[in-house]
Order: sequence, then C-alpha cells, then structure tokens
Amino acid sequence: MQKQYIKADVILSLGSACRTAHHLRKNHLRLFSSPLDWMVSGDLDIIYDLFCNDFKDFFLNYEVVKHSKKGDKADEPIHVKDVKYDILSIHHFFANEDLKIQSKRVNEQSIYRWNKIKQKLLLAKNIVFIHCGNFELEKIKKFLTKTSLLLKRNGGGNNIKYYFINISSNENLNENEIYIDEFKFNENLHIINYTINDSYNGFIGNASAWKKILKSLKMPLKIKIKNAINDFFIRLKRSCKRRIAFFTKKYKNDINEFH
Repeated sequence: MQKQYIKADVILSLGSACRTAHHLRKNHLRLFSSPLDWMVSGDLDIIYDLFCNDFKDFFLNYEVVKHSKKGDKADEPIHVKDVKYDILSIHHFFANEDLKIQSKRVNEQSIYRWNKIKQKLLLAKNIVFIHCGNFELEKIKKFLTKTSLLLKRNGGGNNIKYYFINISSNENLNENEIYIDEFKFNENLHIINYTINDSYNGFIGNASAWKKILKSLKMPLKIKIKNAINDFFIRLKRSCKRRIAFFTKKYKNDINEFH
C-alpha cells in the first residue's frame, strides 16, 4: 500500500455500520458523536437527504424488527428500523421502556448532534467522510458533489477539500494485503477506495488494516490526545454505571453511552 497522507479538520463516519466509528474512536480520530455512528445504513442518497433536512424526522416513523428474547437483561437493546429511511438501530432502543418515548429521545439527540457537526463542517477546510461497504464510484461522486454544494449554500467556505474514503472487503486477500484506488475529479473532490480482507474478528473486522489506513489521516496531536482522554473517561463512566446496575438491579437507559 502506498500511503496517502491527508490533512483532516473534520472526519465523519457514514457507516454503513458500527465498524467505522469504532475504528475512528480506537485510533483517536473521532471528534464528536454522529447520529449515524452506531446505526446500520448503506444508502448515500438517504444520508444526503438527512443532511438536507437536519435529521428532523429521523426515527419518528419506526418498526421493531427484532424483539429481545425472553430471559434477556432488562436493558438489552432491541432492533428498531426507521421505516422512512430504512436505517436500523441496534443500540438505542430497549425492551423496558415505551418506544414512543425512546423514539423522541433518539430524534432529539440526532438533531442536536447533527447541528454541532454541521457547524464544524461549515468552518472546516479539509473534510473527510469515511464509509465501509461496497465501492460504487458514481454513487459516491454524486454524494460528494451534492454534499459540497449543500454546505456551500449553507455558508461553507470556498476551496474546501472533500475526501471520501471507502473501505471495501475482499475475502480472497490475506490479512496484511491492502489495495488502493484513488480518483481525483478536481482540486477539491477526492475519492479513495481501500480494499482489504475485512472478514476477521466479527464486527471489529481487520483491525490492523484499519489502523494502517487511518494513519494516513493527519490531525493536530492535541486533538488526538483530547479524543483519547475523552474516550477513556466515557468508557470508565460506562463501566461504573454497569457495575452499579448489576448490584442494585436498577437499570436506566442512556443512549448517550453510545457516544
């Protein structure tokens, strides 16, 4: 793999599942929480629509696709799908609370998080989107072009560089093989596809390959240190809450744990 070094002011996960956000967090590149981080989504047209409407109706129309099993813990997540956007949540809904209350909470959290992200995007000079899934060049080009125009209409600056990094999987490769294809449409729009064997370790995938790829993204050291410290305290808080819940048998659902 020939390394491609990219300066990044903002790095945003676009899914298509939890793996992307997980590896950004593990490599201290995750600046903030995104509504799509722990969702299962794959359609870039739908993601663009959500960007346009600021997630205002996200998860207000939903259906349960997988109930908790009898005997599961009280705070065991259930799988709920946004019917309009065909996006699946596997971490944010629980069997022990009214779904309407939870739907409103997910919606409000998503709007709040997106508004923070949008302000960062409008101020950034180098924006990196990362997606894990099948590589569809024309669809990615269309998404990147439309998103750049959307941000410009909303007050984003000129000459912003946009990068779309896609990580696709080929099970015929060995664990250490990484292939790269780069497409540059103009000075501001870049698409890079990395092909690896990402079938290892369940949802985590090929962690060593992800680490090598993400090393190409350059952020200020002070930001990476801040991200690492924040991640440590969030995980510590989560661990403490679970221990308290275990001994007290009192469960309180907190979707902010999925930061």
